[in-house]
Amino acid sequence: MVSLTRCSRTCVLTVVVAAGLVGCGSSGSGPSGPVSSGSSSGSGSSSSPASSGPSSTGSSAAAAGGGEAGKSATQVFADAKSALFNAKSVRVSGTVIDHGQQQKVNLRFQGDNTAGTETIGGMVINIVKIGSTAYIKAPASFWTKTAGSKAAGLAGKWIKSTGTSNALGALTLQSLAADLNSSGSPIRSGITHTTLHGKKALTLTQKDGSTLTVADAASPVPLQIVNKSAASKGQLDFTGYGVGQHITAPKGAVTATQALKGQKATA
Repeated sequence: MVSLTRCSRTCVLTVVVAAGLVGCGSSGSGPSGPVSSGSSSGSGSSSSPASSGPSSTGSSAAAAGGGEAGKSATQVFADAKSALFNAKSVRVSGTVIDHGQQQKVNLRFQGDNTAGTETIGGMVINIVKIGSTAYIKAPASFWTKTAGSKAAGLAGKWIKSTGTSNALGALTLQSLAADLNSSGSPIRSGITHTTLHGKKALTLTQKDGSTLTVADAASPVPLQIVNKSAASKGQLDFTGYGVGQHITAPKGAVTATQALKGQKATA
């Protein structure tokens, strides 16, 4: 129902931003080295729902629910997008295997701010975004793979990038909402009434078998995405809606230019 490649787009987004940090110093625009494939990073302003993973299945009839009863699958999906778009905060976590590469995501969103970690091929990348300013701390293996040997000096440091590029702007709930169901596989007409963690939920199914489970409530936020497309498989869970995340900029952050000043690239 939803493209995990798009919803976990922050993985590739991180690589794009990282390459920009090395190539442009304090600017976050434009990669200067090879970018590994992962989630795509478009931005947008449409809304998205939070889904919850089903623990049991029920009938697909319009049973009693939290306000979505009697609506079509496409209407429920639209309401879910809107609920995610308008959410104040949420935690998104899970694992995606995109074109054979495993990517783990654990990110907290609060307004325009984001913080958390992404693990790509065993490399743990720490991320903080405050407004249009991004901060990344990663091991040497990540930086050298992203931008070449010259970037090894960035390892273990909080690298700061300020800009308004799509890469920076994509780390928002609004962009996640915009990219919900961007895989191109049509939504089936049926709705399954289910429960997740003891709460009522609704599951929408895509033609390729992927599912989006949303809260059967006044605000049908997404609770879980299970992707089954051939190119990208995995699961993302949305939890902690409305919980304050207290995201702040890391201390001691420097630009890539400052971090690499006076250093020479190693072979």
